[in-house]
Amino acid sequence: MKLGYFLPQMGKAANAENIKKVAQEAEKQGFDSLWVTDRLLFPVKPKTPYAASPDGMLPDAYKIVYEPLDALTWAAAHTSKIRIGTSVLDMPFYNAILLGKRAASIDALSGGRLELGMGLGW
Repeated sequence: MKLGYFLPQMGKAANAENIKKVAQEAEKQGFDSLWVTDRLLFPVKPKTPYAASPDGMLPDAYKIVYEPLDALTWAAAHTSKIRIGTSVLDMPFYNAILLGKRAASIDALSGGRLELGMGLGW
């Protein structure tokens, strides 16, 4: 069995030092991978309720979300063997050619550790 760990890339814990510490500790503890998520905006007056909360509002953690590829690049720069990945990038928000180039660069710079999850939305 392989176990991954979610990086503190969102919410109040999201900052460079925490991402670095969690990435290094997860690698030290033998976890297989580190993961991030994608979130573009925090709606002020949502038209559609968020199904996972009783009041239909997104959790406050979604107010602060670091860009997923940047967070993974930071984690990769402070680790050497743990795999890094995106749970799902929301593809309509990305230019496919630029994303491909960026992902290929991160994969090469990390020594082939990138797992790229892509989808059409959450």
